[in-house]
Amino acid sequence: MNNNLFSVKDAYCVFLLKEKSIHDYKFSTKNSKHISQRGQTRFLFYCVVIQFISDILSTKFVRKARKEIETKLITSVLLQLFRNGKVSILLDNAVQLIDEYMTKTKNEDDKNIFNELWYKDDLNAFLKIERLHEAVKLNYLIRDYVRVMKRISNKVVPYDEIANGIKIKKDE
Repeated sequence: MNNNLFSVKDAYCVFLLKEKSIHDYKFSTKNSKHISQRGQTRFLFYCVVIQFISDILSTKFVRKARKEIETKLITSVLLQLFRNGKVSILLDNAVQLIDEYMTKTKNEDDKNIFNELWYKDDLNAFLKIERLHEAVKLNYLIRDYVRVMKRISNKVVPYDEIANGIKIKKDE
């Protein structure tokens, strides 16, 4: 089967993620009743979630580079996390990252969107660039969050808690 085909599972996964992002985390859409500052960053939120999953998969399961992880596997893992309730740990960290990334500070060394090389005071334009995944400050922040997720918090290691909710079949 071609890895690039969009399946019913992919559509269902997108639906679940979108619903959770709107209702639990207040990412708004043009037609939603939720108005928030997170409205423009929902796509970025999805990207961060995928980066977190890819990191967990490449570190704990498949031993491939993050960019080599198949989309079918990411969909399968995300659906598992929705079913077993571990998705909230993942999404909570992604939301915290987005909030931090979108917070303007006076320090030029801080990892936020306003300190990105390509950012030119137009949030909408920046979030639509094709090279968003190459944003240096964003990638540093993702690595920082992955490191923090590997530490004990409230007697739990979030990274391991998420990984424990993932079961990989041999054919995936």
